[in-house]
Amino acid sequence: MPPALRELMPALANKTYFNYGGQGPLPQPSLEAMVACWQRIQELGPFTGDVWPYLQGITARLRQRLAGWMGVGGHRLAFSENVTNGCVLPLWGLPWQRLDRLLLSDCEHPGVVAACRELARREGWRSTP
Repeated sequence: MPPALRELMPALANKTYFNYGGQGPLPQPSLEAMVACWQRIQELGPFTGDVWPYLQGITARLRQRLAGWMGVGGHRLAFSENVTNGCVLPLWGLPWQRLDRLLLSDCEHPGVVAACRELARREGWRSTP
């Protein structure tokens, strides 16, 4: 991790953190942007007609910024509400065929395991140890 980014995460001042994907420390500017966004939502009124254009603008700017960093078009990025959904949505969207097999490690997140079990049930796959 670049030293400048590490310095923006107070949780890393006296420790090393190995993020497993579920949650982790945020850079201070990210946390401040999230708080400012929630404050603006409260000013506009949650679920009012004014809040949706505001949120769409925030999302569009974030999408373009991330796309620029990654060197891809903004249309190539998808946002999900959490890591589990980010794994499950593409998993369920693959064009599975009858003889396909899905392999899981013994340390998958319970949400991903549950989604894979449901996928296996829907596809009529059998489980092997």
